Amino acid sequence: MKLNLLEHKEHVWAHYREEDDYPYPVSYWGTILDIDDTGHLSVLYRWDPHKHCHFHRHLCAVSSVVLAGELHVSTFEEGEATHSSVRSVGHYSRMPPGDVHMEQGGADGALVLF
Repeated sequence: MKLNLLEHKEHVWAHYREEDDYPYPVSYWGTILDIDDTGHLSVLYRWDPHKHCHFHRHLCAVSSVVLAGELHVSTFEEGEATHSSVRSVGHYSRMPPGDVHMEQGGADGALVLF
């Protein structure tokens, strides 16, 4: 398989957003790149500028690399933010399962390979 991850028009994107009553402005896009026989999933997500994804928790370890923009990540416990970080282009991360968090695109949004 050959894909240019930076050419957005080559991918089929699902758009996720929320209406005005959600506490954060949500607008992000996802596309599945590959699922192999072992269950390994490769996905590409992009965030619109200053927009969030939904609160979520991963059930397995997750690796990611920021390909464009900035990804702001906030971890929550009992509804309160406990840790925040900014991941810029080239940042690689491997996170264990379990934490409740939310990501947000920076001023130019974000493009991240998971």
